[in-house]
Amino acid sequence: MIDGGLVVQGGGTRGAFAAGALDVLSEKGLIFSKVYGTSAGALCLINYISEDIGRSHYVVTELMRDKRFVSVRNFLLTRNLFNFKYLFYTIPKTKCPFNEEAFFSSPIEFYSCATCLQTGHEEYLPKVADKKTTYRSVAASASLPLYSRPIKIGNKQYLDGGQVAPVPYKKPLNDGVEKIVIILTRELGFIQPKVKEKTARKALRRYKGHEEFIKTYINGASYFNDGMKKIRELEEQGRVFVIRPDIPPKVGIAETNKAKLEELYQQGRQAALDRLEALEKYLSK
Repeated sequence: MIDGGLVVQGGGTRGAFAAGALDVLSEKGLIFSKVYGTSAGALCLINYISEDIGRSHYVVTELMRDKRFVSVRNFLLTRNLFNFKYLFYTIPKTKCPFNEEAFFSSPIEFYSCATCLQTGHEEYLPKVADKKTTYRSVAASASLPLYSRPIKIGNKQYLDGGQVAPVPYKKPLNDGVEKIVIILTRELGFIQPKVKEKTARKALRRYKGHEEFIKTYINGASYFNDGMKKIRELEEQGRVFVIRPDIPPKVGIAETNKAKLEELYQQGRQAALDRLEALEKYLSK
């Protein structure tokens, strides 16, 4: 096991890229002792830890067309676009087995990054022995504002970690982890646009009384762009190693076109394979 940190960016179904890259790392035996994911990144890392190679590929290319997992009907009935109970409890017992025992017994430290509704700050929710709490932590990390109800864990409520930390690199950096590998789902140079005024007004109404979260949500583009700039600086300094798409992904956050998702998954695999020699050199220093 590699004494280092593996960080995976979110981005909805752009996580197909991360799924491909993670499968290559697993196939090559590159298993890190600490992993950190936001949103789709956290969802993919579950299968990396359990060593269910190919499972994230199935989830992102097949389940996005399953209306029991994601649909307007889900949102109208429950105020949640995504049905995480279906993902965590039904799918593993029916369509796509999940090695739950391997996941929870693994010594790998796993953190899902979510945004606290009360403070507007990022929090890193660890894998714990209680299965329900761990699954809720991952679901919280992937619960899109305006399209999901906040998830309560303890005495706090959480939503998507991508509001403040779409790439959860700060914790391993602040913890002094020496080797940090980052899988991005956006290409070099991408600039996140500001939240549209209409969307901002919706957030003001929906999260009234949670002013700190509203500020974080409205300023999300700044967090994203500043974070990507910092990661580039760290990469140039040799502090982190990055695997990213070479071209802009032709996939949105909720893509259902299987061909596009498959293409992005294969791009992730190829990007990891192309960087494999450089990655092994970075890890051996």
